[in-house]
Amino acid sequence: NVWFDVTKDPDYGKLSHRRPEDQESGTRELAGSGKRSPADFALWKAAKKGEPQWDSPWGVGRPGWHIECSAMSIKYLGETFDMHGGGMDLLFPHHENELAQSESATGKTFARFWLHNGLTRLNTKKISGSDAATAEGAAALAAVSAKKLIADHGPELLRYMLLSTHYRRPIEFTNDVLVAARKGVSTFFRLFERVERFGIKFASETTKQPEMSDISAEMLETANASFARDVLAFKMKFLEMMDDDFNTAGAIGVLHELAGTINGHIEQTKVEKDKQPEVLKAIAAATQTLRNLGGLLGLFRGKLEVSDDSPAATDGTLDQVMQLMIRLRNEARQSKNFALADSIRKGLTEIGITLEDRADGTGWRKG
Repeated sequence: NVWFDVTKDPDYGKLSHRRPEDQESGTRELAGSGKRSPADFALWKAAKKGEPQWDSPWGVGRPGWHIECSAMSIKYLGETFDMHGGGMDLLFPHHENELAQSESATGKTFARFWLHNGLTRLNTKKISGSDAATAEGAAALAAVSAKKLIADHGPELLRYMLLSTHYRRPIEFTNDVLVAARKGVSTFFRLFERVERFGIKFASETTKQPEMSDISAEMLETANASFARDVLAFKMKFLEMMDDDFNTAGAIGVLHELAGTINGHIEQTKVEKDKQPEVLKAIAAATQTLRNLGGLLGLFRGKLEVSDDSPAATDGTLDQVMQLMIRLRNEARQSKNFALADSIRKGLTEIGITLEDRADGTGWRKG
C-alpha cells in the first residue's frame, strides 16, 4: 500500500475543518498497517485476490478511492476548475482527501468553490443510490424516482419544491411537503392567470413577445413610479439572494413578496374595472419581471402538471361543479337571498375553497 501522510500537508483539514490530531479513532490499528496516523489514506492499494489490478512501480494493485476522482477531474476539467459538488456525507473524508492529494500533486488550487448539498430523507431516513441494495431501500427509491415524481406531479412543482430548501440543508420528503409546494407555486400561476385576463400575453422560451419587457428605469418617471421602484428593489433583492451562496429558498421568498406587491397594485388601482393603459403596462412589466426572475431558477416554464390518478387531476370536474355553485350563489344574490349566498361562500371556505369576486365575474381557488 502507498499512503498519504496527512501530517506532511499543513493545509489538511481546511475543507472540513477537521485536524488530523483530533482523530483518535483507529490508533490501535496502526501497527502493521503502514499508516503513520489514523487519518492517513490510501493512494495505492496492494492487490487482493480476485480484485481488479494493474502493474505499478509499487507492485500490483489498484488506485485508492480518492485517486479515481482526482484523476477524472484533472483529466476532463484541468488542474484547477470552478465548482466541485457532492453530498454533505462526502465532505469528509472523501473530498478532504481528494483536495489534499490533488493540490499536493499539482501545487495549484484544485477547486475554487465547493458546494455540498444536504441529503434527501424519506420518513426521516436518508435515501441514496446505495439503498438499492436492499428490498426496502429499492422500494423507497422507486417511490421517489425522478421519473415517477415527474409523472405524478410535473416538473414545475418538483423544481419549486427542491429550490424552496437551501441546497446545503436536508430535504424531508413527505406528502405534506408536496402539498405545501403546490400551494406555494399555485400563488404565481393564479397571478399569471389574473394578469392574462387583461389580454396580456407573456414572453416565453417558445413564443417571444417583443413588446413585453420587464420593469425599467423609465417607469420611475411615470405615475406608477412608486410601484416600479418597489419592483426594481425586489429584483435587486432576488439577485442578492442568489449571490449569497445560491440561496434559492430566499430568492423564492422574494418572488412571493413581488407577487404580493403586484396583486396589491391591481387591487389598489382598481385596474380590473377601469383598465387604465399606463397601469396595465406597469403591471405587465412587473409580472414579466417576476417570470424572468423565476426563469433564472427554471420556474414558470409551463403549466402545473399532474397525473390522471392524482387528486389534483380532478380539477376539470371540480371546476364544472364550482361554476354551478357560483351560478347558484349569483342567483341567490340577485334575488336578495343574501343568507343563502353567504352560506354558499362560508361552506366552500370550510372545505378549503375561496371565492374571489372581481369586476369581470367571480372566480375560485383552493386555499
